[in-house]
Amino acid sequence: MLKGERKHVFPLAQFVDGRPVKGMSEVTSIICNSRAAWQWLIQPKPSIGGAPLDLLKAGQVNEVIAAAERDFS
Repeated sequence: MLKGERKHVFPLAQFVDGRPVKGMSEVTSIICNSRAAWQWLIQPKPSIGGAPLDLLKAGQVNEVIAAAERDFS
C-alpha cells in the first residue's frame, strides 16, 4: 500500500514465516485496489465464517478466493 506520496508499506499480518500467506496473490489479483483488498481481508465475513486473512492462514484458500470473486467480480 502507498503511504504518503512515495513510500510503500506492507502489513506484517499478511506474512507467515517471512512470506506472504498462501492465496494472497490470487486475492490481490481479484481486488485490484490494495487498500480495498486489505480492508476486505481483515474484516470478518459471516458468509465465510471469519476474516478472510485468518481463513487464508488456516489453509482455506479456495473458500477465500471464491468469496473474493463473489464480492468483486
